[in-house]
Amino acid sequence: MALKKNRTAAGRERATNRVGPLALFLGAGASKPFGFPVTDEILPEVLSRLRRGDLFPRGEGRGLREADESARDLGELLERLLPGLFAERVVAPLITDVFSLLDQIIGTGGALGEGADAADLVRLRSLLEHAVAEVLSEPRGVRGRAGAALQERLASWIHRTCAGGRFVSVISTNYDFGLERSLLSRIPARALPGAVDFGLTWRPAEGVGARGRRQAWPRPARPRMAVLKLHGALNWLRCPLCEHVVIHPSEPIFREGQGPLADSWLTCSCGFAPLRHVLVAPSMVRDVRDPNLLSLWQSALEALRAAEEWVIVGYSLPPQDVEIRAMLLRAYRARPQPPRVRVVQAGRSRETEHRYRVMFPDMTFDEGGVEGFVRRLPGTRASARTSRAARAARRS
Repeated sequence: MALKKNRTAAGRERATNRVGPLALFLGAGASKPFGFPVTDEILPEVLSRLRRGDLFPRGEGRGLREADESARDLGELLERLLPGLFAERVVAPLITDVFSLLDQIIGTGGALGEGADAADLVRLRSLLEHAVAEVLSEPRGVRGRAGAALQERLASWIHRTCAGGRFVSVISTNYDFGLERSLLSRIPARALPGAVDFGLTWRPAEGVGARGRRQAWPRPARPRMAVLKLHGALNWLRCPLCEHVVIHPSEPIFREGQGPLADSWLTCSCGFAPLRHVLVAPSMVRDVRDPNLLSLWQSALEALRAAEEWVIVGYSLPPQDVEIRAMLLRAYRARPQPPRVRVVQAGRSRETEHRYRVMFPDMTFDEGGVEGFVRRLPGTRASARTSRAARAARRS
């Protein structure tokens, strides 16, 4: 009987300490410490850059004219949609609210009077997508410089974890690819197709002339890690004809999808040009039909289902994100044993904690934010100091 009890206890200990695939789920709050604006900061930053005249990159000749025209059209159309938006002391709404309002009117074929008919609203939506992409393309200021070091430490830990034999799936709702760029830069370009699962078949962006053909890379059989961008990314372009996605591991190529064809590599292998950006705008009125994104969401569901542990960073599980809530819940229930769930947020939020605990009653809530999470990761100097202190305390 004692032997049986010991075996049972050992089994419980192995279950508690089990290691296996890890799903690292990143929301907008995970990008803020890296220097990127979060949801309530995006539209104010768009408006600020619009006033300064540096929202869209201004090249020479035609590029200069296009930037000025885009900025002028965006300002005029935004004012037609929301007449008080540029008034003094008016607080800008969430970018989610603006996209949702636009999508609702466009979806019903509506208009807002002269100068804001259906075609104008579609134009406004396209310009607003481009503006959001510009704001999220690169971090600015002191916060961006400080965030770069934090980002590198997290990327290094992910690589060490994968090198140690544990599979990591990075699942992100964000367009920016700062962390992904740090991750992919550590992998030689020729090894990338076999090392990283992007959740879909993709083609590389570089080294192709006007008549070239990019090789399509399917999902690898034995990748080191997965990088799954649920809402698209600034380093992706898509062909509207054959649906292929082009990925650049280190550059924000979304601008190349704007306006007329400028570079020969923008021609798809099927002959169509130009390629277009892949961004699912933050809207409560969504109807995603892109087969690449549908495949990617299925890949993310499977990655979550297979993971022994979930670490959800900077995502408050907002009620309007029904698709993500449903995906998380389905993955959680589609396992013989539930995964260990750890939610990392900056500060204590009872509302957020309760939303999670209703779905995952045994989850752990960590209020240390991204900075605290990264500091405590194994292999960082902070975690090493903590480990030494713990060993000294045990000896004493």
